Amino acid sequence: MGSQSAALRVSVCAALLLVGKIDWRVDGTNYNSSDSETFRFYNWVNRHRKTTNFIMEGGLRNNSKKFITLIHNQHIDMTCAGCPDVAQPFSTDGYQAACLFNHLFKPSSELAESIRSHLEELFGPRSSMPGFNYVAMHLRLGGLEHENKLPDERGSGQGPLHDVIEGLRCARKLGDQTGVNTSEIPVLLITDNHELRSFIVEGGLANVVTPNLKPAHMARLNKEQLQSRDPILSTYIDLGLLANAHCIVYGRSGFVNTAWMLGGGKPCFSDLRNACRMDIEAQ
Repeated sequence: MGSQSAALRVSVCAALLLVGKIDWRVDGTNYNSSDSETFRFYNWVNRHRKTTNFIMEGGLRNNSKKFITLIHNQHIDMTCAGCPDVAQPFSTDGYQAACLFNHLFKPSSELAESIRSHLEELFGPRSSMPGFNYVAMHLRLGGLEHENKLPDERGSGQGPLHDVIEGLRCARKLGDQTGVNTSEIPVLLITDNHELRSFIVEGGLANVVTPNLKPAHMARLNKEQLQSRDPILSTYIDLGLLANAHCIVYGRSGFVNTAWMLGGGKPCFSDLRNACRMDIEAQ
């Protein structure tokens, strides 16, 4: 059951994410995890300085062997000696990670169109105008189907209510500093908590919007649940909406890490646990 579910997750991802300049698909490679002579495995997100240095020094480019690599779902503030430090957007390593990600993955036409239509639904026709910017916030609060409530360390450590209030304050502050008027352009809030999302969709928070979607945590879905693409597509739409934001305020989550890389590593990126402090570069 586990291997079948994993294969389904891969097939769904392959339908929504196209190959960039680097082909990340295993199909057609005759990959065998025990074949160390043909394939070499590199674990990027791990505490293996030797492997990481090999990658950062261009070892993959000079390697004649085919290779498979895995990025584990570590948190954005991970302590990984020598790994790309995506917790510091202005660091060279952070931009390298975003560059590599964009060489690997591109949204499919279906996903790109879904993201575009939701942007228009949230912000109106202006969302398609050149130079349109908005501020987004991502909060990992728990509340998805098939998932228990998460512990507080996923956010600031001071509770969900605090994170919502301080997150919105931070989002508006970043908007002021980067020329996004959040009184006219509402803050986009992406969360895994269905109750909060429904409240926002109903207009419960002034100048705050969220897509009317029910995302899913793919790792929590079994084979039968993976047959429905709606919750998975919803998750990828959330990812794309975050990636397109001019600024992102985030709690502790690997999801927003992925969105930041998909968006090209934009510099306006603030950790909710850091009192909304960061270097800001207005675009």
